[in-house]
Amino acid sequence: MRQVHGFHIGDVLRASLAVYWQNLGPFLVLSLLAFAPAFVLLALVPASDPPIPPQLSAEPGELDPQVIREFWGEFFTFYRESLGYFLVSVSGATWLEAALAYAVVRSLRTGPPSLLETVWQSLRALAHVCVVAVLVVLVTSLGFLLLVVPGIIATLMFFVAGPVAIVERRFGSALGRSHQLTSGYKWPLFGVLILLGIVFGVCGIVLDAITEDLAPNAGLYVGLLVSVATASGSAVVTAVCYHDLRVLKDGAGGAIADVFD
Repeated sequence: MRQVHGFHIGDVLRASLAVYWQNLGPFLVLSLLAFAPAFVLLALVPASDPPIPPQLSAEPGELDPQVIREFWGEFFTFYRESLGYFLVSVSGATWLEAALAYAVVRSLRTGPPSLLETVWQSLRALAHVCVVAVLVVLVTSLGFLLLVVPGIIATLMFFVAGPVAIVERRFGSALGRSHQLTSGYKWPLFGVLILLGIVFGVCGIVLDAITEDLAPNAGLYVGLLVSVATASGSAVVTAVCYHDLRVLKDGAGGAIADVFD
């Protein structure tokens, strides 16, 4: 059982690395399962470049109507395929967050669960976790549209809404519960977000350097592998944050362990 004496950025990151390393095999399996549909879709529907629009500077009547129809057909086909790939990837990442949240908190409390147990528990709550994820995206996006600062505040408030949904089986009240848990710890959480942003930024730079001279499909496969790593790492850090915040708020007694009985 992990002992929590405060919420510190370095402590959270060390715990996240430790729990990831201790459960490396199962976590990698879960990550690959989550993104397997995206790999399959990428193999079945090869990537294509976005269509080039006809010359907009042409005089009225100079453009062949057939050229315009072909462009719009290619346009909608490209973005329909892109949207499908995006939805499959996001769905996989959402399920992975749920699965790793359950596995991480269980590991920190009573020992690592079996792979089948983790898959079953995460699938049971997947629909509700997806609803919570959509609500968080809508609220935080609205905050960023209004002003950047409200978006950042909303992100910090609902930082652990996903783990709340899977571990505590709270769905309608997941956002309120996340706000309660993060209250008083916004600055350390902001530091965690900054560090994650730096890591993801470096990964993006490395990815661009690697895929610059690769074929489009090869580049997408490499990008997808990087997404697997970043999504799983982010999910583990979020779950550790949730665990520590809940222990600090609710105590280290049976309250957090009851969900695993």
